[in-house]
Amino acid sequence: MDIDERDVIVDRLSPTEQRIYAALEDGKQSSTELRAGRADGMTAELRRLMGLGLIRLAGRAPAKSGIPPRMYERVSMAEIEAEAEKFAARRPTRRSRSAASKLTEMRRRQRGEFSGWHRTRTRILEETHLLVQLETMAFWEVVPDDELALVLDEVLELREWANAAIEAINERKTDDATRAKIMKLRATTGRTEAEVATARHHVERLSARLIPRD
Repeated sequence: MDIDERDVIVDRLSPTEQRIYAALEDGKQSSTELRAGRADGMTAELRRLMGLGLIRLAGRAPAKSGIPPRMYERVSMAEIEAEAEKFAARRPTRRSRSAASKLTEMRRRQRGEFSGWHRTRTRILEETHLLVQLETMAFWEVVPDDELALVLDEVLELREWANAAIEAINERKTDDATRAKIMKLRATTGRTEAEVATARHHVERLSARLIPRD
């Protein structure tokens, strides 16, 4: 990659990303230095720059206490493309999940099959054991910083999906309770006309809350 090609990429960066890249021109800097007073860790911006091959992790800064901050450095123009490929190879493909599609997927009742449920539950138990192992492996000095950073992002994403699954299960339980209540309201035997009318009103109101079936 030549300087013109590099500059085209840099021109397309966000202002924050351009500031980070410019700050690294004089040498390595820690994530603390790059934040420059910002409360967040600028993880998205740093990840994007590493994904483009413009910067890379360069160890950790000395620290008297606590976890030392990560160091970053610029990548030479001759290495940019190779560094981007390296980053992509070490980062697994992820499924995107918008808020709208997530809600749509979660709020659909389907017949399904129990064998599929059982396979998924078995895999969840297996993944739980892996996370238990990871708790110890996180302290293995043989694991480089960039691998730790990637796994941290992946575990955080896993937590996001776990939260979505919890929400879905709670929605299902609420929907089951609502359907049970509707069944009781529809049992009108022995009720007066006024009570039947009131029950029908409640059924209509509760039915609007039900999760639709495929």
